[in-house]
Amino acid sequence: MAVRPSTRWSRKKSLVLILILVGVVSVIVLSRIAGDKDPYSRERMSAMIELRCAETQEVWSMTRGRMEAELRGRPGQLDATRGIASPFAEGRPSGFPTKSRIWDETIQRINDEKRALSGSGGP
Repeated sequence: MAVRPSTRWSRKKSLVLILILVGVVSVIVLSRIAGDKDPYSRERMSAMIELRCAETQEVWSMTRGRMEAELRGRPGQLDATRGIASPFAEGRPSGFPTKSRIWDETIQRINDEKRALSGSGGP
């Protein structure tokens, strides 16, 4: 029994469409994975983080981008013991992310970038 040419073409066409779909899905998944590694991705900078005032223990939220903008506005190397301006402590720099890993990584990255920009490898 002979296979009709149109049926054979449909199978080829289906195979090509499946391969294209697999390729598109692969690109999307890989870009998502790579996007998480970018410390300045839109998703990362717009993520809300919780901060706690060290003086009053009150908690509030802000975007990571806003927190980093405040830190970048400070001259010289950042002091990890000096937090974000707290609305619960009359603006004193006593706000820290509730997850200390976020704070430690952010301070380290910004200080590394400031050192690289200044051309000095030292502290």
